[in-house]
Amino acid sequence: VTLIIVRELAPVLAAVLTAAQGGSSYAAELGAMRIKEEIDATEVMAVDPVAFHVVPRVLAMVIVNPCLTILAILFGVGGGFVVATLSYDQAPGVFMANMTNLVSMFDVWAALLKALVYGLFLGLLASWQGFETTGGAEGVGRAVNNTIVYTIVFLLVFNYAASSLLFGWQ
Repeated sequence: VTLIIVRELAPVLAAVLTAAQGGSSYAAELGAMRIKEEIDATEVMAVDPVAFHVVPRVLAMVIVNPCLTILAILFGVGGGFVVATLSYDQAPGVFMANMTNLVSMFDVWAALLKALVYGLFLGLLASWQGFETTGGAEGVGRAVNNTIVYTIVFLLVFNYAASSLLFGWQ
């Protein structure tokens, strides 16, 4: 339980939640700003729109996604501990011993690295989708939908590749 939560479930579920909430709101907000020409107004005021609108959002995703992954690990392992000890009458020491034998700090650092990359990709993708929005309100909806769909596809492909690269040799 702990190994699969740390290596796979926590980083991927945190990224999916971040994409669903944060990524979609980034794409919608920046898309609406593009449609209402607010991004163009930023350029007219001689302010770099990428530095002003995109960089803070991407940095926020890069910071938040690993933090959410840590919470997912803590709650996932805690839930596994509760189920194992209360529902299956496993001794708490046995659970903890197996956990420390199976899960290494490499697993945790690899999960956080994956979360960092997911956050970076998600922030860039959502900002790009919002920034390139055309076609009014319908275009904003398309940008939001594309952000979620592209993120899910990326997560499936990248998670397979990253897990194979990071854990395949063990």
